[in-house]
Amino acid sequence: FVSSLGLAIPNYERVDNVVRLVELHLEKGVVDDIVVCDDGSSSRTIEALRSRLPLSDDRVRLIENRENLGAFRNKARTVARCQSPWVVLCDSDNWIDESYIDRLRRLHDEASWSTDTIYCPIHARPAFDFNEMRPRVVDDIDGLRSLLGHTTGSVFLNTGNYLVPRDAYVRVARAAPLFGLDPRRCYAADVVFFNILWIACGNRLRCVEGLAYEHSHENADSFWRRSRRRSKRFIRQ
Repeated sequence: FVSSLGLAIPNYERVDNVVRLVELHLEKGVVDDIVVCDDGSSSRTIEALRSRLPLSDDRVRLIENRENLGAFRNKARTVARCQSPWVVLCDSDNWIDESYIDRLRRLHDEASWSTDTIYCPIHARPAFDFNEMRPRVVDDIDGLRSLLGHTTGSVFLNTGNYLVPRDAYVRVARAAPLFGLDPRRCYAADVVFFNILWIACGNRLRCVEGLAYEHSHENADSFWRRSRRRSKRFIRQ
């Protein structure tokens, strides 16, 4: 049994989907705390979040960054502000419902989650299916390079929306300067950037059978669509 599980929603200039995510998971009671961390959105967006999020519920917190940190650092800050030791990290333009949480809890019942492992979805609906991807567990740089050499593998390594061990995730994110890497240069390839660090620090990624979420890659306002060229250039480097 998992005693505490958090939901981290890093956000920039979105309201409707964020509110729906929070309301759903409060109603279902499947997570214990929810943190929305806004990365320097407009005053209009901030006011909408303040008025529409159920902030009177002590399970919900809205963090407002005074400056835009970028996707990589904002995700690390969102995870760090969660109280639970395990955190589901969900991009604000994507959708995770209670079946995602249920699958993770069943996995824990089968074998307790390991703090050196990030648990990844096998399906990012509707476009991306990772069932044929090999290896299913990535634990070294060679395995990561192998995945980056294929379209499906590279998409898998940058979709995110993972279950992460809070303390280990934050510790690795803060280690980026030690590797001479600048998080501000990764644009929408922030998840690949983090996964390189995660594996280099001796950790693992595991693709979980039956774990799926709704992915917004094709939305016109998605971060990937708006910074595709710069993000792909970073991945190639």
